[in-house]
Amino acid sequence: MKKKPFVSIIVPIYNVEKYLRQCLDSIVKQTLENIEIILINDGSTDSCGKICDEYALKDKRIKVVHKKNAGLGAAYNTGLDLATGEYIGFVESDDWIESDMYEELYKKAKENQVDVCLSGFFYYTDSSNVPYQPFLNLRIFNTIYSIKDFTKLMTFHSSIWSRIYKRETLGHIRFPEFNNSGYYCDFPYWVEIVCCAKRMVNIPFCFYHYRIDNPDASSTNSRTDSKLLTVIDSSEETKNILKKYGKYDLLKEEMYYNCILTSFRFFANIDKEYKKEFFQRLRDFIEDLRNDCNFIFKYFTEDNLLNLYRREFIFSLLNNDYKKAIELSFFIKYNAENIFKSQLSYQIGYILTHKVRSLKNIIQLPFLIFKAKKAFKERQKELKNINLPRLDQYPDYNKVLKMKNHLSYKIGKAIVDAHKKWYLGGYLILPFKILKIYLRHNYNFQFFHFQNNINSQVLSKLDKLEAKLNKVERDVLNLKTNIQASQIHLDIFKKYKNFFKDKDIVIVGTGSSTKLYKKPKKAIHIGLNRSYKLNIKLDFLFINDAVYPENDFELRRFIENNPDCKVFLGLLPDRFLYNQTHFRHNPDLFCYSNVFPYVLEYFSQGVWAYDISHEPFGDFNSVVFSALQFACYANPQKIFLVGCDCVEGHFYKDYYSEKFSLSYLVPVWKKIKLLLDKFYPQIQIVSINPVGLKGLFDDIYEKEEQ
Repeated sequence: MKKKPFVSIIVPIYNVEKYLRQCLDSIVKQTLENIEIILINDGSTDSCGKICDEYALKDKRIKVVHKKNAGLGAAYNTGLDLATGEYIGFVESDDWIESDMYEELYKKAKENQVDVCLSGFFYYTDSSNVPYQPFLNLRIFNTIYSIKDFTKLMTFHSSIWSRIYKRETLGHIRFPEFNNSGYYCDFPYWVEIVCCAKRMVNIPFCFYHYRIDNPDASSTNSRTDSKLLTVIDSSEETKNILKKYGKYDLLKEEMYYNCILTSFRFFANIDKEYKKEFFQRLRDFIEDLRNDCNFIFKYFTEDNLLNLYRREFIFSLLNNDYKKAIELSFFIKYNAENIFKSQLSYQIGYILTHKVRSLKNIIQLPFLIFKAKKAFKERQKELKNINLPRLDQYPDYNKVLKMKNHLSYKIGKAIVDAHKKWYLGGYLILPFKILKIYLRHNYNFQFFHFQNNINSQVLSKLDKLEAKLNKVERDVLNLKTNIQASQIHLDIFKKYKNFFKDKDIVIVGTGSSTKLYKKPKKAIHIGLNRSYKLNIKLDFLFINDAVYPENDFELRRFIENNPDCKVFLGLLPDRFLYNQTHFRHNPDLFCYSNVFPYVLEYFSQGVWAYDISHEPFGDFNSVVFSALQFACYANPQKIFLVGCDCVEGHFYKDYYSEKFSLSYLVPVWKKIKLLLDKFYPQIQIVSINPVGLKGLFDDIYEKEEQ
């Protein structure tokens, strides 16, 4: 009598001749020999069918089914109908597995008598093999559990192929086929598995190599066609499964998180012609959340900036705000590496150091640079009105730090900087800068002392020359800023000279203690940055540079709803051109009748503006000092400082604010205190809940109401 296979391994196959042999070799060489290998050739038009038949002739454990193409879900289901093993496993035909994978999974499953045995996997490319860390961090590897015990499991990658399933208890479950498409059918299948499985166990190892560099894979980020819409069918099917098994309330947080995780990315990638349809269908999917008071966005507030964007994306769907959804989609469409590589500095440097290898390349050089500049301008146009996060907010920022040390980038940056400062003689300085960059690069990587000594002497002379040229540059930029301020400020600020004499001004910051400021005093209130989120009527609002990551969406709403509040937006000096830490305001904001510009000084520590009717505001690395210069110019009796905590965090909670600290401003405040005492002795400065500034001014403490 033929022995029943321990594991039936189902392999759906479609046009993967490049990877198929590696996949099949890894399966037939399994140390667990009593296995059944079911190959489903789903209408491949390349040589996959012949390869399958070739392997079947060599190994009697292999069954081959050649069928008309009907999609991944149908291929999986065909294999499930044929499977006779005690357990069932899946392998995608462009992936490969370790030789002991099924032996270890089967042994663990039998020892613990479980319905599902799970292991980890690697994200695999031809040049890398990175383990999926969230699974390895679970720390529940010797515990028998069900989904009720560990609901967070459903937020992880479904990875149906790094597991085995007991056919007796779970063999009835099938994949959705979605009108013969079958794309993204794994998540509904996995959710039904966890709904039915009573006992599961994990193995703390990775056996499966999940290929992510196959350009034809359904999961690739390069896909933009209408098949991405299938993710919504998948999400709807998943929701229906949870309701069918009575587990919707238990797992809705996890289900929505996982579905939005994928659908948000697909919305960003899908072609423009399908975006509105995608948006509308996804709106229908999340409609249940509109009146669900028990949904708390449990996984959208974890320590991950992208989760905040995903949460905002849900709100844009509920509010039917297509424009906001498009804006948010840019935040995940890019990462630090591709943003950095798209910069003109990187592109030009790369062309000069990697593309110029012959006389022919030199002749082509103007065309290559023109092409790079055109692509850069097109990208800038695409990102108009979109403030992407700072590069250091992305998980792959370390790659950028390495690329900044490349000789190509440094040369490209010098050329772009020279072009931006042509009016300062940037092109005259350029040859010295490029020579210095090249010598310093060689100096850092040169092993010969004699050569280093020569480079050191030349670099010293170039440093002195550059210092003199930089001083000239700063002086010219400073002059430019002063001229700009004298032209802009007169009509805006002259009327505020001594305007609030004998009155009080409250400057409302965003520090964590601001939430204690319950009752606004009878005073003029000047808000800073996101203080407009407070329930306080503001008379003025100062913002030095554009807020992020939410861009100006909420700010626009505040401006429109508060026409009596005068909003002042700082015009950043030239040193912030193309800067990745400070963003210039959207010019459209100045179209509002209650929004006005003001000019900031060039120097990093700022020069105090005594007469803002023609002087630029001093930039002391914080908007609070812009408001303070304005307040002193208006000459009130008292100035109250609220929320100027100079500590970590803000009164509002999000990923960015909780990581942010203003402690570096304490020494600046001490210098400002000397200036205030000398030039404005008639103005009393009072600090409310002065965390970080305790004892510097007159202090008042307010307690939180219990």
